[in-house]
Amino acid sequence: MNNQADLEATAYHEAGHAVAALALRVRFKHVTIIPNEEEGEAGHLELGRAHMNAMVTGADKVLRKHLIITLAGEACQAVREGGRLELPQGSYRSDRGTVGNLLLAYSPFDEVRQQVWFEEGEREALDLIRNRWSAVEAVASALLEHSRLSYAQVREIYAQAT
Repeated sequence: MNNQADLEATAYHEAGHAVAALALRVRFKHVTIIPNEEEGEAGHLELGRAHMNAMVTGADKVLRKHLIITLAGEACQAVREGGRLELPQGSYRSDRGTVGNLLLAYSPFDEVRQQVWFEEGEREALDLIRNRWSAVEAVASALLEHSRLSYAQVREIYAQAT
């Protein structure tokens, strides 16, 4: 992290993933803004084993939840900056790769269906974040203070904020 603005952007981005996971009832191990330079991550949400195992089945419902959770990081930045959700080439490239993989898993040979699914997921992620903005702010603030939060900690913050 180069500066405080980058750290705050990462905290909001990761808070978005965590708040979306809670709203969609997906357990995770932790969320952190501690960089992992080896993986090229400014921060990350570590999903629980049960969700990752369900991902392997390729069930549409699970894939859709994962898509929304992934898009929620960028949705936070869009809400914060007043812009449109975009997946940049820079800091959050693992989200870009995840979205691409989810779209391929959903409909490997139909780009039109992939685009529709992406647009629906984008709208759902933005709506979810806008409707839970106080929780996003509270989780981001806690991440800036502690750098890493467990599922239980985020759940408590979320419950107090919503």
